[in-house]
Amino acid sequence: MSGYRRLGAFGVRLSEQLEFVDGAGDYGYLTGSRNRTSVEVTRRLDRTTWALSYEYETNSRDDLALVDEFFSHSPSVHQLSTSFQYDFSGRLSGELRLHIRLSSYHHENVERDADDSLEQRNRQENRFGVTVRLAHRITDSWHLFGEYQHTDNDANFDRYAYSSNRYLFGVERTH
Repeated sequence: MSGYRRLGAFGVRLSEQLEFVDGAGDYGYLTGSRNRTSVEVTRRLDRTTWALSYEYETNSRDDLALVDEFFSHSPSVHQLSTSFQYDFSGRLSGELRLHIRLSSYHHENVERDADDSLEQRNRQENRFGVTVRLAHRITDSWHLFGEYQHTDNDANFDRYAYSSNRYLFGVERTH
């Protein structure tokens, strides 16, 4: 369910999504629900569009229990995002997006570490992401784009900590 409303010079979108997942086979531990609630405020001024959003997500999954290990897949997530889009011309636009995501898992993980000893604690993750995008409009509905994405995920279990860089180039159709 989603709703959009103009409030003076701003646009406000509220969204609520409730999803049920049926994990099959080896992914049965993902069975459960996910609920996302978000609010986004946008402002268009001349050739720029600015957006700020907040999303809260809860998960209730079956999780993964093994003989002597347990892996929670049921986080509560807070995400704050902002984006800035600039139209250089009628055909060329650029966008910068930033997000910060904080995840706290409901149940304690029990995991083997590198020296085979058991670690037990609630999993926490802090993720930062930045995206830079350049798009060229070929026709009203077709665009060429190039995009760079950087993600840095810090976690209190080493196996979930990572940094990634992605480069995307493509053609997309919009409506």
